[in-house]
Amino acid sequence: MRSSIELVSVEPKVIREAEARIVGCEPCRPVASELLFDSVLADVLVKHGAFEFVLAEAAKCPNCKSEISEKTLVELHGGIEVESEISM
Repeated sequence: MRSSIELVSVEPKVIREAEARIVGCEPCRPVASELLFDSVLADVLVKHGAFEFVLAEAAKCPNCKSEISEKTLVELHGGIEVESEISM
């Protein structure tokens, strides 16, 4: 049995919501960008599994305004938080 991948067209409203969840992309934040933009789209759409997303229009990085594709690495808001204790 062969599994198939469902193509999902991503509307501009969803693209804007996904853009709002990121702070940067691979060109402007190369070290911190570790997540594919299509993972952010999957979270917004609540679709996980065998899906391939197709953007209805280009997404833009909120930081550098570069065009973002489904396969561009991005950095989420908040990133990984690290707590530190400073003793006095």
